[in-house]
Amino acid sequence: MNYILSLLIIGFIHLVHSKIDKDLQTFFKKNKCDQKCTFESGNLTFGTIDLFPSSCETVCADLQLDQRSNLTENELTSVFKNMKHLIGRLKVLNTNYTSGKFLSGLESIECDGNGMLEWGENFKLLEIGLINLTSIICYRVDIWQNFNLTRLNMPNLKILFYPWSKYSLPVKESYIALTFLSTDFCITTNEMATTINVTDYISYKYCEPVLDDKLCKEPVKGCIEIFGDLEITDDTDLEIMKTIEIIYGSLIINGTDIKDFGFLESLKYVASLEKNMEAIIVENNPKLNNITFPRLKESFSLPLLILPQTILNVFNATVSLVFDVEYILPLRH
Repeated sequence: MNYILSLLIIGFIHLVHSKIDKDLQTFFKKNKCDQKCTFESGNLTFGTIDLFPSSCETVCADLQLDQRSNLTENELTSVFKNMKHLIGRLKVLNTNYTSGKFLSGLESIECDGNGMLEWGENFKLLEIGLINLTSIICYRVDIWQNFNLTRLNMPNLKILFYPWSKYSLPVKESYIALTFLSTDFCITTNEMATTINVTDYISYKYCEPVLDDKLCKEPVKGCIEIFGDLEITDDTDLEIMKTIEIIYGSLIINGTDIKDFGFLESLKYVASLEKNMEAIIVENNPKLNNITFPRLKESFSLPLLILPQTILNVFNATVSLVFDVEYILPLRH
């Protein structure tokens, strides 16, 4: 009798949670989702765990873990052990999990046009922990109100974008939001390098990096990335600046006789997380008559938005401004 009752309960839960919205159904069809590898129940609980296609490497689902997901991290690790690719959506909300490493086998997530990757109100969460995730093809990543979260711990993430044109959707911007986390939260330079080209809401600090021949605190020959503010003065060797692509801090050009910024021929990104600090400051360069950043794609400071009120200060110079950037922002003279 108890066995029959259990089957009826599981069947009822499956019926309640088996509705997949039309947009997601269309998305699954375009991605040729195998019905045997499609989790239609959505919310993963003790009652629906047997319905999850745990033997599949690619799973199609509107997957949600929340306060109803009365499953331990060890149980989830076992359920997800073969899943490498998720097509659909992923939300982890209002749980007591300390880490998302039960999803550590996941290598890619691809969302539909309404889909997103979301982790919110997990008050015991210390890290996201998707250590093998390399690709997030979603328009939105929202990590919010995880008050004890100190690290993303997503060291292999290389791709974060959404191909709107692929699905004939209006062009929109992808973004990642990191809000209301631990005051000790920090983001690594690798994580920033991946997320810097999307609209970011990041109000935290950088983790202390491991320096090597490519990532340096002071510019030397061969450096590609600089950790910390980079100040260029009249004594700076401009030749070693030609290889620098990313500055994890502010770029300050002060008191030089330079006429243009041709020596920054490789610079793509400037990302400062310091409050009330512009990403690029140019002052006291009387011979400067042309500001052209040949390859600059993105610069931001002021931590609440990727588009600060002021991105560039130019003092005491007559200049013409030429940017190869996606956003032209107000300048303060």
